[in-house]
Parts: sequence; C-alpha cells; structure tokens
Amino acid sequence: MKKEIYETEDVMTCECLHKNAMMWLMGTSGMRVADLCQLDYFDFLSSIADYFQGSSTSPFRINKIYEQIRSRDDIIGTWELYNKKTGAPYVTFSTPKTIHAIMDSLYLRKGSRQIDQNEPLFVGLNGKRITPEEVTANITNFGDQVGLDIKPQHLRELFVDRLTSAGIPNEIIKLFLGHKIIPSTISYVACHREALISDYKKAFISSAPEEVVLKVPIEQYKYFLDEMRIG
Repeated sequence: MKKEIYETEDVMTCECLHKNAMMWLMGTSGMRVADLCQLDYFDFLSSIADYFQGSSTSPFRINKIYEQIRSRDDIIGTWELYNKKTGAPYVTFSTPKTIHAIMDSLYLRKGSRQIDQNEPLFVGLNGKRITPEEVTANITNFGDQVGLDIKPQHLRELFVDRLTSAGIPNEIIKLFLGHKIIPSTISYVACHREALISDYKKAFISSAPEEVVLKVPIEQYKYFLDEMRIG
C-alpha cells in the first residue's frame, strides 16, 4: 500500500485544490484527522511566520502573502499544535509543496478578501469547519478515483515510513506524531528546532524523487485561480 501511495503522489496535484491541500498536509506532517479539522488560519500563518514579512493587516489577506512567497520552493511549514486525542503538545513540519497547495486553496477561496485569524483553515461543502467524516470521505473518494483503498491512517503510515527510512530516531518520530513524550524531548525541541527541521528534510526533501515541473509565472497562475473562483 505504501509503495502504491508513493506512485500516485503526483496524481494529487490534478485533484481539487482543497482536497489536494488536506492530503498533502496529512501525508507530509503526519497530522491526525481530528487535529487537521481544528486548524485555524492563525495556525497556518504561524507555520510560515519565518518566511513572511508585512504590515499588521497584510497577513490576513492571502493575496498579499501569495505574492510574496508562493513562488518560493524553500518553505518548510512549522506546525506547533496539541494532540486532540492525548492533549500532548507537539511540533511537526510540512513540505514546500504542501504550503503551496494550502496557499492555492486559500487564494481560490478568499482572493483579496480579509481572513479572520480564527477562520477554519479547511471547510466542507457547506462552508463551515470541515468534519472528520468529510475529510475521510474526501480521501476515500480520491482513492476510488485512482483505484486504491486509501484511508487517513495510510497517509500517517506513509509519513512514519519516510522518517524511519531516513534514520530519524523513534523519540523524534513520536514527537512529530503527537504521542506522549518525556520532558527531556520537549526540552530538546526548544533548543534544537533547526536540528529537527534538518531531520525532517532528510526524509521529505533530500530523499524525495526528482520531479519534472512545468514552471508557470506566478502572475499567470494567479490569473488562472482568479478565473476559477466563483463569486
């Protein structure tokens, strides 16, 4: 199953931008469905805070962020969260492609309109915060389209598989997954953030297969998304 998901990874880029963003985030961060459903726009802003500079209001207009960083391929998202199941604090990361997918989804949804920091990062068909059932249905539907039986847990297993294959210590993997960890690990996080990012890159950047990417000028891509937007 893991090998098959690797082989269908590029197919995700052809799917609906919103589903695409959720799947990329889960597959490259190891987030549980429940934690993903609780994400707000503020969580996304915090994850890319090291890469974005602007006025006090510009962060709440996705088009302003889009213009600055959508074309960058070095953005590693840093997500500082609480595991909804265990209550444990944890930190995990996401790839540049994941950040791009989230930005595309938000830009299509909001354009130049202001986003409240407490607004859900992902919404369902009714425009309200997405539910675990909707996330699971989206992933299952994607699997049906590519002929695979894919569930949210498979994306989490894919995440662990990449970290393990890259030789990342088990305690660090537990940290990324939001498992309960010993106090010394929490202290390590506070003092060795760059080391954690380096470990993450070993699994998701350095070892990633080369891709053939069609480079489209960012202004042309924005125009394409503007044309797709309804309302």
